[in-house]
Amino acid sequence: MRNAVCKKEMKLSVRTKKTTWGLFVFNSILALLGLLVFYVEFGRQSSYSTIDYSEMLMVYIIICLIEMCLIAFIVPSITAGSIAGEREKQTLEILLTTKLTSWQIIWGKLLSSISTLLLYIISSIPILAIVFSVGGISVLDLLQVMVYICVLAVFFGSFGILYSCIFKKSIVATICTYGTVFITTVGPFIWLWVIYVYQEITKAASANYVEPDVGHWAAVGLISPINSVVSLFCSQIGSADAFYDVCVLTDKTFWGHMDLRIWFVLTIIVQLGLAFLALLLASKRLNPIKKVKKK
Repeated sequence: MRNAVCKKEMKLSVRTKKTTWGLFVFNSILALLGLLVFYVEFGRQSSYSTIDYSEMLMVYIIICLIEMCLIAFIVPSITAGSIAGEREKQTLEILLTTKLTSWQIIWGKLLSSISTLLLYIISSIPILAIVFSVGGISVLDLLQVMVYICVLAVFFGSFGILYSCIFKKSIVATICTYGTVFITTVGPFIWLWVIYVYQEITKAASANYVEPDVGHWAAVGLISPINSVVSLFCSQIGSADAFYDVCVLTDKTFWGHMDLRIWFVLTIIVQLGLAFLALLLASKRLNPIKKVKKK
């Protein structure tokens, strides 16, 4: 709250009807989809049949994935117009004349956006807590999901701030942010599968068949939130084989022997590092005082 930009943006955001209606729509969608999944899993059971409570894990995973997808859809629209919106309203020059540095402006814009998303995340806890009605999920598991959703918001929000500093129009910055979100999420995952399929085709034609292995290309998967989510849920439900099958990893390198919790921590470190780099580039782009090389 010491950041003037963050303080101003938070006061403006909570005083608008947009935030209230956004919370209502977000939680309504999450609640309806969560109850629908809950009914599909358990509503089909007859009075004489037994209920498989292990299916509650699937309900928990689906509800958490729905919230992550909603956050990934909301973040670019909030952050992409942070700086570009100031430029369109012709208030960016006034903001740059204050004592705030470019980094403080960037950081304040990101914090204000994340604070709005924290409202969405905290307000959705009662809906996610529906999984406690049957059991099998601990509070620590739910806390890990909440932490990663915050990391995901920072990761995607940093790209929105960067494109908002590069482009003058909010719509262009929003489109580029959505494109980057799609590339960083799906791109590494597709690349690993392309390598695996290529090795499968080439080695199948040879006389001595060897199981395909992506090798050290597996490090590319640390960028993708898909690997983060899969490693998180597989470590919680105790299914390491499912993670290695999805991420096409074998035990030929140390990547295939790595613990899933270490995988999850590494993905968080890499994604936060990329977010910091994007924010650093955004602050340099926003800095009105640029060094001019002397002749």
